[in-house]
Amino acid sequence: MVRNLLNEYDLLGMSEYDVIELLGEEDRQQSSFKGDQNYYPPESTLVYFIGKDLMEGRWLVVSFENGLVEKAFIGVT
Repeated sequence: MVRNLLNEYDLLGMSEYDVIELLGEEDRQQSSFKGDQNYYPPESTLVYFIGKDLMEGRWLVVSFENGLVEKAFIGVT
């Protein structure tokens, strides 16, 4: 479902406001994820918990630069 979303909507270049309008607020409790051994600064990253696939958690990570989406990808923990 998330891959379809990423294929249907070009998040690149969207503002944070537009992303939140499309996806809703990130889950603040889950957003402590940032645990794929990379650091995602909370002031420039939104993280959405997608669910679990067997033992691994799946996350949609949306990173911003200058207020616009720079990249969006699925992370795994």
